[in-house]
Amino acid sequence: MRPLPGPRLKGVEYPVASRACAADFPDVAARWTPGGIAISGMATLAIAATTMGGVVRTWTIPDTPSGLHSNQNWHAVGSTPEGDIIVAGMDHVTNSALFRLRAGSDVLEFIGDARSASEAASNWLPGETAQKFHTRPTWLNGRVYVATLDYSPIDKGYLMRRGFHWYGFASDAARLEDLSASAPGGTALEHGGLATLAADPARGVLWGATIPDARLVRYDPRDNVTTDFGRPPAFGPGFSYTGRFIWVGPDGKVYFTGGNPAWGQKEPPEIFAHVHFFDSMNGEFGERRDWKLAEARAIEMGQWNRDRTRCYLADDTGRVFRFDADGPAWTHLGSLAHDGQWVWVMQLSADERSIYFVNSGAPKDGLYEFDTQSGSSRRLAFLEDLHPDLKGRTRHTGHDAWDSSGRFYFTSFPWPAESDLLLTRVDIAKLKASLDITRDGDRTP
Repeated sequence: MRPLPGPRLKGVEYPVASRACAADFPDVAARWTPGGIAISGMATLAIAATTMGGVVRTWTIPDTPSGLHSNQNWHAVGSTPEGDIIVAGMDHVTNSALFRLRAGSDVLEFIGDARSASEAASNWLPGETAQKFHTRPTWLNGRVYVATLDYSPIDKGYLMRRGFHWYGFASDAARLEDLSASAPGGTALEHGGLATLAADPARGVLWGATIPDARLVRYDPRDNVTTDFGRPPAFGPGFSYTGRFIWVGPDGKVYFTGGNPAWGQKEPPEIFAHVHFFDSMNGEFGERRDWKLAEARAIEMGQWNRDRTRCYLADDTGRVFRFDADGPAWTHLGSLAHDGQWVWVMQLSADERSIYFVNSGAPKDGLYEFDTQSGSSRRLAFLEDLHPDLKGRTRHTGHDAWDSSGRFYFTSFPWPAESDLLLTRVDIAKLKASLDITRDGDRTP
């Protein structure tokens, strides 16, 4: 006889099971359920509801005054230096909106929606839509910025749509503005939408990449000018999957990736299985062929450490990398062990020792911890056991979204996206304390 494996909660007496029983239930020996802790199907130990109080909370994204009902979110969750959380809602058909949780508040505020902001600026054409804010809401010098993506397929259909709009709001205010209203033609580009956005705080500019042709663009908020640097020559003509995360080194180089076999483009690995860059100082594209990816699959998400000396990144299956500004250098840290189809949630701890991931499309989606030093990982909990509202939601997105109290956020929705959009907050320190998990506990290899 031996104790069952798995996370242990403080103050709970656990039964002892035989080796045969433990072998039958290796992964769910001790786990949260809405009514307590399930012990390998043997029993449920009643735990007071207050045990998980303050650990996990959810919000349903509300309908906007203009009637938008949000049912999905794609990488559009971010935070400000003050600890505000900014989250987008969209329907992938007509319109997109922004909401905010101010630091220290649990009230979800409506900031604005794309159509209403553009109509207020007389910059919305008949039949125009704003299917998505696909960019992470990005803070720069006191303002938060997003951009629209109105056509997602990788084909010529984008030429039938108006180009993307920049939107923004002052972080001490609550009114979304169409920043492209005064630009030529009322858009940042004639055609194309933005799939990713990165700030260069040293130079006060924003960088983005378009769908479907992966053009690199720079936006300078000071003069409201968008500069199009075109498609990287190494990518060749045509279209390709645009990496959803780009990053800017301290020397002004903009790093990016492309390709994804799940989209059917069959991008050649000799071109897309490594990191590319644009040197903003001399205006030239280049490649780092020695900075390898696992395959021709672009970086999907990432987060800088606090002093922007290291950036941690991952693709949409959970392969983890680190960019070191000193050098610069590139390191493959390992792969997340999980049973899902995708990984679109990534949150780096302040001490850089852990990255918290949520997978999507698994038999049961879960919250995972990846150790950046050993490359090992473990599942902390199934999502549906953390909060009943998460049951049945199979798509989860969001990276680099922490508030001032050390809690991270992500969004969830079912697929097909036919109901509503959920924002979830996890107090990871309280969760691990409740589960009596230590950093050096058992991990999945």
